[in-house]
Amino acid sequence: MSLEDDYSRLRPDLERLDAEVRFGLTRALSSTRLKIHSVTSRVKALDSIEKKATTKGYEDPLQQSPDLVGARVVCLFLADLPSVKDAVYRTFQVLEDEDKVSGGPVSEFGYMSHHLVCRLGQDHSGPRYAELGEIRFEIQCRTILMDAWANVSHHLAYKGMASVPDDLQRDFAALSGLFFVADRQFEQLADAADQVQKDAVERLNDGEPLHSIRLDHANLGAWLSATFPNRKPADDNDVSALVEEVAALGFETIGQVNDQVVQWQNVAKVYEEEYPPGNAPTYASIGIVRVTLALAFTEYRATRGFSPNVDLFLEQHPELIDGRRD
Repeated sequence: MSLEDDYSRLRPDLERLDAEVRFGLTRALSSTRLKIHSVTSRVKALDSIEKKATTKGYEDPLQQSPDLVGARVVCLFLADLPSVKDAVYRTFQVLEDEDKVSGGPVSEFGYMSHHLVCRLGQDHSGPRYAELGEIRFEIQCRTILMDAWANVSHHLAYKGMASVPDDLQRDFAALSGLFFVADRQFEQLADAADQVQKDAVERLNDGEPLHSIRLDHANLGAWLSATFPNRKPADDNDVSALVEEVAALGFETIGQVNDQVVQWQNVAKVYEEEYPPGNAPTYASIGIVRVTLALAFTEYRATRGFSPNVDLFLEQHPELIDGRRD
């Protein structure tokens, strides 16, 4: 049989393996607290197998190639890479582990990643996996900046610094160094953001006056958690969105937001009873703040889609308003 015939016969198994690898990675990573940018995978195309066989001198490329199925996990920060690798080790049988991150020169930043050659683990046993268990596959683990620079390098057809023309070596190395530094700066920024969040919680716990606390993501998130401990907690992206919405109303401090919630809390409670969210009996912490703002500000409820419910509610309950309408 020709390589093309063998590949055609093997292709359905490779596609099944591809789906299993991607599913296993996604499930393993979802059980962590890591923020993963992407999990992708592919079945190696026949022409790529032929090229690699020629380059590597493979006599039986379908048996010798370790990456007929390849997956890539792209995380946000360098500090996340060990945890990503741990997830791979828990999920699959790791045959080879090549670390191209630690100790590499800055000029090679675009080619850095962890390469793990694997087989399906003990969790993948039985007749369903009989044809898949012996096929090796490769998983690459990178940060988002490593991946971005590697993609640029790939499109320029540079497999390594040796292939970069002399006239471009200096600029290429300088750009690689910038990405290298940026990768570490992003990690430091993430650490600083975590500390800012802890500081925000401490300010609230220490009883700092709310009108002296600036409106921002960390402070609003801490205030939401402290004010609504029994409601569904806020997602980070939703907190950022709410900061922008509240700032657009002219608010500058957490105290101003808190004042609105206190003034309208009884009205908001009645509204919640009459107009509960469609998928839950009560609003999440951010949801009830948005209800409060919709009750208080005509422009806000119009732009946020609370009209006509809020308008009708206010007309039907004038006794609740007590002069608070704008």
